[in-house]
Amino acid sequence: MNQREHPAACVHTDPGPDWTYLGWQGWGFYCPRHWNPVVLGESRREGSTVLADLDGPRLELTWQTRPRHKRADLARTLQQQTARLTGRIERHELAEYESGDFETSELVYDRDNRAALLTLASPATQRAAVLRLSLKGVDQPVAAARSIVASLDDYPRDQPAPWAVYGLAFWQPPKFELTLKNVLTGSTRLGFASGRKSLSFWRVSLRACGGPQDKPDTYFARAVGRKERRWYGFDTSRRTLGDHQVTVTVGRMPVYRWPGQWPRRHLLALSWSCPQSEQMYEVAATDWHLPSRLVEDAAAGLLCHLPQ
Repeated sequence: MNQREHPAACVHTDPGPDWTYLGWQGWGFYCPRHWNPVVLGESRREGSTVLADLDGPRLELTWQTRPRHKRADLARTLQQQTARLTGRIERHELAEYESGDFETSELVYDRDNRAALLTLASPATQRAAVLRLSLKGVDQPVAAARSIVASLDDYPRDQPAPWAVYGLAFWQPPKFELTLKNVLTGSTRLGFASGRKSLSFWRVSLRACGGPQDKPDTYFARAVGRKERRWYGFDTSRRTLGDHQVTVTVGRMPVYRWPGQWPRRHLLALSWSCPQSEQMYEVAATDWHLPSRLVEDAAAGLLCHLPQ
C-alpha cells in the first residue's frame, strides 16, 4: 500500500529502531516500543493517553480544548504540576526545533525520581496539554524526554491526521470523529463518522484468527455478526491494489428510520491478507451513495508493512 509518508514508516531513522510511533486523536509522537497504551481518550476535545510497561505508567498526555479568546497559562499550570514532584528539580530550556509550532514551558526534570514534566499549547487546534514522563531505567532520560517532545505533533481537525496503534497505521480523513474503539494486540478496530458517512479500519493478526485465511472478507463479515452487516444483494469481486489482491465487497444495508420507510445505506469494503506483516486488513465505509472515493483513499493511506 502507499505509505504517503506516514510517520510510522520513519521509525527506523527517527528516532531509532527500538522506538515506535503512536498517533491518536490528532496527537502523534515517538516513544519506546515496549510502552503500551493502557488509556486512550475517546474525545478529541479533552482526554488523556497513558502508556505503561511492566514497571508502571511511563507517559501521560492530558489535553483540553480552550476557548479561542482564552490564552493558556502555561507557567501557572507548570507550577501546579511541579509542586507534586518530590526530588531535586532541574529546568531545561527547549530548542526551537524541539518546541516546533507549540507554545511550550521549560522542561522540568526530577533527578531523584527520574520524572519529566512539560506544559504546552497548540495554536493550530486551541488545545493545551500536560506531558508527564516516568523515565526510570531509561538510558539518558533527559535526552529521551527531549526526543519525545521534539517528535510531538498536533494535527487540526480539518486536515488528514496519522493514526497508529498496535500495528494499525493509517490516515484519518478530515472532520471524521472516533465512534468505535476496540484496541487489542491481536485485533484492532477503529471506527469514525462524519455526518451520514462512516468509516472503519480493522487489523487482525493471522495468529489471532488461527492462521492464514483464504477469504478475508468472509472472516470479517462473520466477526462483526449479522446484526451489524445485515446485507442483501451484495456482491464480491477481486482486484489488485498496490502489492495485494484485494476482495471488494459491495452491498446495501437496510436502515429503519421511521414507520413505512426503509432507506438503504450502501456499503463498500476492501479486505486483504498481507503475508509480509502476517496481518489481515479491512477498510469499510457506508453512505447513502456508494463511498468509492472515500474507501480508495483510506486504503491507499493505510500502512501495511510497519518497520520491524
